[in-house]
Amino acid sequence: MISKKENILIKAQNLTEVESIVGQQVPAAILLNCDDWGFGHFILDETAIQLFEQKLGRVQSKIDRAVVIGQVISMMRQVEYPATRMPSIMNQLMDEQNQNLINALFGAFVMAQSQYLPIETVPKFNKETATFFLKKAKKEAPNNEDLTRFCIDKALTFASSQEHLKLTSSWIMDGQVKIEDEEIKIDLTQP
Repeated sequence: MISKKENILIKAQNLTEVESIVGQQVPAAILLNCDDWGFGHFILDETAIQLFEQKLGRVQSKIDRAVVIGQVISMMRQVEYPATRMPSIMNQLMDEQNQNLINALFGAFVMAQSQYLPIETVPKFNKETATFFLKKAKKEAPNNEDLTRFCIDKALTFASSQEHLKLTSSWIMDGQVKIEDEEIKIDLTQP
């Protein structure tokens, strides 16, 4: 579990000394703007990025997960974080219930797909993204129909591989949604 260790006030000066952490073990990552108290463009170093790519889902605070996602998206827009690595962040959110957070990441994926990815990487990116949303839809199906429908909708945006196109067209032809051979009881149309 990743948790907040200490809040530190950074003063409006060139150097802020933090005497309370002198002599302590260096953390694997430092999240600036924890709890989203301000606005700024914060660059995560490679060690912090790798930590969040592997363990973002274990960050306790929803706000802090949103801050990390916002920083990664901002870094992608500034070409400081390769869009090809965005699926690593996405895969950490399989248990995420906050639809707004998932939607923010979805928006970044659409942007990555059309503006930041090398064209030869788009098919792989689309497949990884569609697969994530399909698996998340399957996972959510028993308990959360709205999130399931939301994830299916997002998966359809990226369904461009032959495998995914066959799958989604079978839903229309068969009149039922199946993901990994499991029927998902859901009405894809809303009144």
